[in-house]
Amino acid sequence: MVHLRVLASGVVMLILFNFNQAYAQVDVIQDSKGETSFENFQNSLKLNFETSEFSIKGFKVLKSFEDRGEITFGLGLNLGASKGKTVLFSDSELISKGAVSFSLGGRINNDQTDADWYPYFTMTRTAKSLNLWDSSDPISLIEEDVTNQEFQIGVTRTGAEYPIMSAAVNFGRTDNASALESGTFSSVFTGNGTILQIDTQEAIGPASDFDENVNDFTFLADLVWVVKRIGIPASVRYYSPDITGLDPVVKIGSGIFINKSLTESNKFVGGILFQNTDLFKANTNDSFFKRVSITLVVGIPLGDAL
Repeated sequence: MVHLRVLASGVVMLILFNFNQAYAQVDVIQDSKGETSFENFQNSLKLNFETSEFSIKGFKVLKSFEDRGEITFGLGLNLGASKGKTVLFSDSELISKGAVSFSLGGRINNDQTDADWYPYFTMTRTAKSLNLWDSSDPISLIEEDVTNQEFQIGVTRTGAEYPIMSAAVNFGRTDNASALESGTFSSVFTGNGTILQIDTQEAIGPASDFDENVNDFTFLADLVWVVKRIGIPASVRYYSPDITGLDPVVKIGSGIFINKSLTESNKFVGGILFQNTDLFKANTNDSFFKRVSITLVVGIPLGDAL
């Protein structure tokens, strides 16, 4: 099934191009799950009306070494839903979540090659709420609050004369919600023989199979060829969760992104990515096109790290 993931509306596009003096960011190049190995410590704001995600990142330069580079600290906040249309306009979503991330890294400049290297480390802690159904009591739903955490270590290289490239490993502790069966449950409230209200909620289950302590590992690699204002990305993902019934998955993707600057290759403001979400059919028998997701990404730049 083709999936469209939008990180901003036309209104946001208008706001974006009013930031004439601000910088865009290379991490706008991301996949259908919003994952990226890119980081160049640019303040940014992203909106996702498809999954109702609002995220903002800010960075502070802790130590500058003139033209040689700097050490930077970052803080990120993400609010939204990891499944469902939007929690902004509905209270019947399967999962609502909030995440806080802390980043530490920096920029190292190579005068001979005019390339900037950005080694980084990010720790993310996510709190979310799920509805679980119980086979022994199909009428009632169980609300489960879950906390996940993950760590990502990577390095990004940018430079006007070089392809942008980045690689990272991500490991942490998550849950097996993605492997459970989902469904819609309706509660009917009546009075004097008249239906007063029908509440519909999505849930996963059975609750007895839910595990909130699952280890997972992801390898991410991204490469972007830049020609003037056009960037052609190539992305590879290897995802290996320790979840019964799910085998490791390889994902590949490519697309077109728009670069704001003609002289700097890391000032992207948006684009589109096509991704095969299970290249070797590890967990599905769907045809090739049913395994393709289409991701539309737009970022709002907020300027350099302070």
